[in-house]
Formats: sequence, C-alpha cells, structure tokens
Amino acid sequence: MSVTINTKAFERMARDAVMEKLRDCCVLAVATAKENMERTGEPSKAYEYPHVDTATLKGRITFKLDGNRLTGYWGVLSMTAGGKKLIYAKHLETGTENMDPRPWITLTKDECWDRWQKILGVDLKYTQGRTGGAFFGGEE
Repeated sequence: MSVTINTKAFERMARDAVMEKLRDCCVLAVATAKENMERTGEPSKAYEYPHVDTATLKGRITFKLDGNRLTGYWGVLSMTAGGKKLIYAKHLETGTENMDPRPWITLTKDECWDRWQKILGVDLKYTQGRTGGAFFGGEE
C-alpha cells in the first residue's frame, strides 16, 4: 500500500493554519492596547498606558498579515491620520527629552505574551532591534 500526499495542498493548509493563529495574536494585541487606553481627562503617568485625548492614536491601532513571510504586524501601521503625522505614537513608546515613556506597545506585548504562546503553541523569544522588536517561535 502507498499513500500519496498532495504537497501543495498540504503546504497551503499549513500556511492557512499559521496565518489564522497569527491573526488571532494580532487581534488580541490590538484589542488589549485599545482596551488599556482610557479616557480619563487626566494626563497619564510615566510607564503607564497613555490616556486618550482625541482618540486619533487609539483609532489607528490595527494589524496586517503577510502570508508570504508568515508574519503578523500590529500597532500604528500608518503614520498619518487626516493629514496629521502620528509620530507621537513612537514618542509615547520611547519617551522624549521632555517626557517619560508611556510604553503602550511594550505593555501590550507583556500582557499578551503568555496568551500568544498558547495561541501559537510554541515558546516565544523576543529580540529588540533599532526600530522595534521581533518575535520568534520554536527552535532557533
């Protein structure tokens, strides 16, 4: 007896399964970031989630998937809204000379980490780069 596997179909099924898990991780990150940004009328404190003033930043937090690279991206992916630059999304994360950080991306990553590992079914590793971080699953 012999078994024949349609490898193209198998690869497509595997890719679709991975993309679904990446989508779930991105949806979780976006929801977590938005849920933790509150409209309080008071300025946020250093190292907390930023408080909402106009909701422009909160409204621009989204995600996209890249099926060719099996990658999910989340955060503020477009740096303009209504002609306004959203550079403050980065300034909130890293701080400036005159403002301590409100590291909403880092706080979201930390809050989602364990759930991402469960969704993906792997131990994740994090590396910090010049312009952001990258998450890797499985063996190196």
